[in-house]
Amino acid sequence: PKITSLLYICAAPVLLYLAFWYTTQGSPLEAVQDGTPDHTPQPHVVEMATFTKEVLIPGTGPTPQKGQHVTVSADLYLKDGHVGIWSTHQPSGFLFSATGGPQPFEYQAGVGGVVPGWEDGVASMQLNEKARLTIPWNYAYGANGHPGFKIPPRADLVFEIQVLAIR
Repeated sequence: PKITSLLYICAAPVLLYLAFWYTTQGSPLEAVQDGTPDHTPQPHVVEMATFTKEVLIPGTGPTPQKGQHVTVSADLYLKDGHVGIWSTHQPSGFLFSATGGPQPFEYQAGVGGVVPGWEDGVASMQLNEKARLTIPWNYAYGANGHPGFKIPPRADLVFEIQVLAIR
C-alpha cells in the first residue's frame, strides 16, 4: 500500500504536466501527417533587448561596421494592426510608398542616423540577408512617436529589411 501511494504521488505531477503539454502544444503526432516527420525549416530567431530578428533569407559575407555606408530595401509596419507606413520598393500599400520605382535607403552605420532597434538589428545582418526586425517602442520613436511618419506614441514597429550593399 505504501508503494502504491508513493507511485500515485510521483506519477500525478508527470501526468498533469503531460496533460498541460498536450493542451497547449498539441499532440506530437500532429507533425506526422502521412507517416513522415515534418522537416519544414523553422525560422532562425534572435532576441535582443533592442530588437527581435527573424531571418527570412540568410545572408553571406560581412556585417556592417561602424562608419560604413549600408544600403537596404525596407518595409516599415506598425506592429499593432500591421499598418504599412513606408517602403523603399513597394509601389503601393504604404502611407509612404516607392511610387517612382525602387528607392533603396542608405545610411551610415553606428552614428545614430536611424532608430536604435534598426541600428542594432541591421548591425547583426550579413550582406544579402533579409530579416524581419520587431522593435519595441522605446528603441523606435519613443513616447512621442513620429507625427511626420504618422507613427503614434509608444508604437512597436516591424521592419522587413534586406541588406543590399555595405561599403
